[in-house]
Amino acid sequence: MIGVDVADSNHMSKWAVDMANLTTAFIVNSKWSYDAYVESGVKVPVHVVPHGLESEWFRERQKPVHPVIRFLSDLKEKYKSFGVTGKRSLSRETCLSAI
Repeated sequence: MIGVDVADSNHMSKWAVDMANLTTAFIVNSKWSYDAYVESGVKVPVHVVPHGLESEWFRERQKPVHPVIRFLSDLKEKYKSFGVTGKRSLSRETCLSAI
């Protein structure tokens, strides 16, 4: 059995270490998680397999292509610049006047 986890702490509990040591190998997503498991006492082989997010996911946002979605995005930005924030809903008239 192979275990898989993402460390959310720099130290694993005794229970987590005991469970990990019941596996034949353990997979984590980063060097940081690897260090947390090994330094906490995991004795089985621990392997790092990154999640593999593409850097293009972190580029500046592009304008939506679909005209309705673009309109809603522009409307949101317009009202954000006027300080209208929070969970207030905009009236139909307000939305139509922005067209």
